[in-house]
Amino acid sequence: IRSSSGVELFDENLGVGSAWFGGEDIDYVCKYIDNKKKVLFVNELKVYHEIDEKRTLDKELKYSTGYGAILKKMYSNYNYKKAKKIVYKRQFKSLVGKYIYRLSNPIKSRMYANKYDGVKRGFEEWN
Repeated sequence: IRSSSGVELFDENLGVGSAWFGGEDIDYVCKYIDNKKKVLFVNELKVYHEIDEKRTLDKELKYSTGYGAILKKMYSNYNYKKAKKIVYKRQFKSLVGKYIYRLSNPIKSRMYANKYDGVKRGFEEWN
C-alpha cells in the first residue's frame, strides 16, 4: 500500500483472536476497491501457508465462521453480489465432503461439517 493513497485500518472485528476469526486481509483490499482506489493484482506473487494436517475441528469452525462473515460483508457492505455464489459453492463442497467421509473417516467428515456450519453462521450472523 502506498502511503500517498492513504492507509486504511484493519477491521478489528475480523481476524485471528476476534469474534470473526479471519478475513481481515480480504476486507483490507475490499475497502480499497470500494473506495475506488487503484489496486493492482500481480498473479506471480504467491503467499504460501503450510498445510496444517493437525488443524483442530474447533479451529476449522472458527476460520470458516470468519470466512462466512467476510463473504457477508463483501455482499452487504461492498455490494459484491457474487459473494452469495461463492457461499453456495463452498457449502456444496462442504456437504459433499461431509457425506463422502461419513463412514470412512468420521474426523474428516466432521471437519467438512464444521466448514459448512462455520460459513453458515458467519454469513447469517455478520451484521
